[in-house]
Amino acid sequence: DNLLFLLKLGDFFQIKLILDLCEEFLITSTVLSLASKLLLSDQYCLVKLQGHCLDLLKTMEDVKELKKTSEYKDLSDATKVALYEKIVSE
Repeated sequence: DNLLFLLKLGDFFQIKLILDLCEEFLITSTVLSLASKLLLSDQYCLVKLQGHCLDLLKTMEDVKELKKTSEYKDLSDATKVALYEKIVSE
């Protein structure tokens, strides 16, 4: 709850320090699922977090598992394209 509050606050007031700290926490945390982290990276333009999440997806099977999540449908088209471009390029 605090994390979402801080992300919303940082985004609304464009406080980069708050967004950076939240992003670093999300990269190192195991509390949220990969799908949830990817969605947050999408919603709050957290580029490093998105890169980290994409790096964890190694195979097409990983992508298929991601597609089964409820978060997948809420990902932007740009994030879905980045996801598939990463898999195709490997």
